[in-house]
Amino acid sequence: MIFHEVELSHTKEIMDSYEVNPIIAKYVEHRGFTKEDYEALNTPFYYNFTDLENGEAALNLIKEACASKSKIHICIMSTELHHLLESAMIFLGVLMAKGKSAFEFFDGPQDNFGPGLHIILGNQLEVRDGDNVYPLVPGGHYKDEDVAQSLLVLQLINTLLGKENQYLASLAGIGIQAEEVPLRNSNRYHLKKTLGLLNDCRFDAIEFVALTPKTRQKNNMRQREFKKTYNESVMSGSITNKMAHYLSSLNNAKKMVKYLIYGCPGTGKFRSVAPIADEINAGYFISDEFHDDDRVRDVIPLEISDLSKTNIEEYLQVLSPFGNGQEKTPISIEGLVIHEAPVKDYFDHIKLSFFIPNVGGIDTIIYNPNYKIKQFKQGQKVKIVGTLAINDFTSLMTINAVQVDILD
Repeated sequence: MIFHEVELSHTKEIMDSYEVNPIIAKYVEHRGFTKEDYEALNTPFYYNFTDLENGEAALNLIKEACASKSKIHICIMSTELHHLLESAMIFLGVLMAKGKSAFEFFDGPQDNFGPGLHIILGNQLEVRDGDNVYPLVPGGHYKDEDVAQSLLVLQLINTLLGKENQYLASLAGIGIQAEEVPLRNSNRYHLKKTLGLLNDCRFDAIEFVALTPKTRQKNNMRQREFKKTYNESVMSGSITNKMAHYLSSLNNAKKMVKYLIYGCPGTGKFRSVAPIADEINAGYFISDEFHDDDRVRDVIPLEISDLSKTNIEEYLQVLSPFGNGQEKTPISIEGLVIHEAPVKDYFDHIKLSFFIPNVGGIDTIIYNPNYKIKQFKQGQKVKIVGTLAINDFTSLMTINAVQVDILD
């Protein structure tokens, strides 16, 4: 991979005109967004329905949003994810191929949906939209309503794809344990999972969120086995790689699956898979494709003064639903000084720690296997190319690095 730093000359002007921080301003300038483009990115269509009669209207909105290249935010609500999952994954594949849409899959009622196009399909006791409450029929397994909802998802898919590529359903049939127990809001943050793709479309990421509920004691054995299977096999021959290659064949565009975390049903304690989550979050676990090809990738140069937790959080949030965990254009930062002796994490990745006065700590995890820990020493000044994130568990600013140059 060859990295090319883009030239930016209007950052201050964009900061003042758009009222954004420097990281967002540089991203906006690099992408060539006009103010109207930027506002459209953050003001997507909003539509909400709780019955099947509104399916045609929602379908028209989706088509309109796709035609205008607006961000689409689709929310499918159900406590019984397993019987909607196959259809939903086809839909997910559609949106991946479109490259400018987003799909969210939640289990349990939401207190506030936020902006976006929300297609609400499900059998919750109630669905909340801000202060509005929509009562729904309590669910059972495979009721007529559920079948009808699955068919509506297929209708949306077929309209967008023309009944092509339904093979994706069996290819990506990821099983997620779910019961009729709404997910507690206190657990939502820790159970968020996303899946995204890179491509050359204007809106170049997609988010898939699957939140699994707490399960009962009887599932403890299954949970332990799930964790064991996950840790042993997810990095080799996983559905992620298969999906990446399949989607790449749809339109001959190179795509890379970036981020996929399965939820371990049970107590909601996901720290055991967090290191894998961090690795996949960086987007570089298909290492041969990423590190060994000769593609040129644009890099946005940042100043150390641009970095703050607030600026990074705003940058990730403003690109929602691409948001946290979704790679955008890589950034470069020059002049950071290694604050502590380098260490290795559980998966043998090099971790560098930095400290910015009046800002705080920032970690860098190096996912390029060509680097050796003995190359790095406390006090060295470096230049880093990678992507920005906020660590879910430590809340520290993080750079997921693919290139680190020692400057002295």
